[in-house]
Amino acid sequence: MIQKARSKMMTIMKKKNRGFTLIELMVVIAISSIVAAAIYSFSDYYQKTYIIQEGIVAMEQGLRASIYYMEDEIRMAGYDPDRQPGGNSDAEIREALNNKIVFIYAVDKDGEDNDGDGFIDESDELLEGIKYELYTDEDGIQKLGRATMKTFHKKDDPDPLEFNSPQPVAEHVSALDFVYLDGNGNITGNLNDIRSVQITIVARAARGYSNYINNTEYYNQQEETPPIFTAPGDHFRRRVLRTQVKCRNLGLNVD
Repeated sequence: MIQKARSKMMTIMKKKNRGFTLIELMVVIAISSIVAAAIYSFSDYYQKTYIIQEGIVAMEQGLRASIYYMEDEIRMAGYDPDRQPGGNSDAEIREALNNKIVFIYAVDKDGEDNDGDGFIDESDELLEGIKYELYTDEDGIQKLGRATMKTFHKKDDPDPLEFNSPQPVAEHVSALDFVYLDGNGNITGNLNDIRSVQITIVARAARGYSNYINNTEYYNQQEETPPIFTAPGDHFRRRVLRTQVKCRNLGLNVD
């Protein structure tokens, strides 16, 4: 009896110590692989989503900052505190194209000796000129550029305006559009009739995304065909921002 009991116990212990079978190990490995793949897929999706959102946020912030900057400066077009009532001034919009604007305003009330003659804020002192247009840098990136005059000009100076190289205001700009309106809100090409300027900027993200195709047409505030820009079926996300600037210093000259 004792011998049989010992034999039975040894048989039970052998069964308990036999470990996992090959099939059981394969099942465990397969389940682990599925779980690991799911975790990686989720992590990869989250990382890509984060990168996309980060790029969109950066694009929108740059777009808002650039249009605010332009709006603030274009509002100064024609500013000349020394202009006599009904009198003329060189402070004005000099060029009004659909993709470029050049304007002049006086800086003789800025508290500085702009012409370096030892006197501050002379009535005949200086005019500042600003130019906004798109340009492409040496790396092939299209940017919104802001250029200033090489030298300040005296009022009534007949010399032509010369500008410095543009400095970037925003990068990856697909389109820049200006529409010029008269006092009645009608589109005008006459510089003397301009009273407000509509600005539209289309910007794109710095990087593209393979699973995204952009064929969008982008319009200015007039929303007339043709669009100011049509995405060429590329992989870049874009945003458009529009504003209208009332140039309160324009229209004060006399013919």
